[in-house]
Amino acid sequence: MNLGRRPSLGFSLIEVLIAVVVFAFGILGLARLQMKTSLASTEAVQRAQTIQLAQDMVDRINSNRRNAEAYVQADELAAAGEAQDCMEVAAGAARDVCEWTNLLRGVAAAEGSAQLGSVLGARGCIRRLADAAGAAIERSYVVAIAWQGLVPTAAPENSCGQGQFDEESKRRVHSVTVRIANLAPVP
Repeated sequence: MNLGRRPSLGFSLIEVLIAVVVFAFGILGLARLQMKTSLASTEAVQRAQTIQLAQDMVDRINSNRRNAEAYVQADELAAAGEAQDCMEVAAGAARDVCEWTNLLRGVAAAEGSAQLGSVLGARGCIRRLADAAGAAIERSYVVAIAWQGLVPTAAPENSCGQGQFDEESKRRVHSVTVRIANLAPVP
């Protein structure tokens, strides 16, 4: 009589369950990675849009250097509401600001008749550049765009859009400094 063990003929139920659990954790990890990648991609697209919008206003200011001071806005330009008809606004800085506000609203991003919009909660700021003491620096301006990010990070130092979003740690700001050269003859 042979009292030895019989050879195993297949997987036991426990082994199958362990394999299913390991596989499920792997799939959950891939789903989480996909979600984070999607959020990062959306943030990158929003940042690219704000870079283009800020550069658009910088170009407008540079094109109208003699009237650069007219671009400075006391209030933030919010991207809420309907687009304005900028043809009713006088040409120059006022029209440029009107058109730029419409760009913040996303009127240029459309598919067919549907407006796709701009970055989430965009707010534009055009201010004078100030030194450490708070005094305005002559012929120097800051164009900034604040928007609502999707993932919390450190809050930016720039005050554009401060207190306007659900969490300060989700507020994003892209800013560009514009300096207008003084080309007057030296006495």
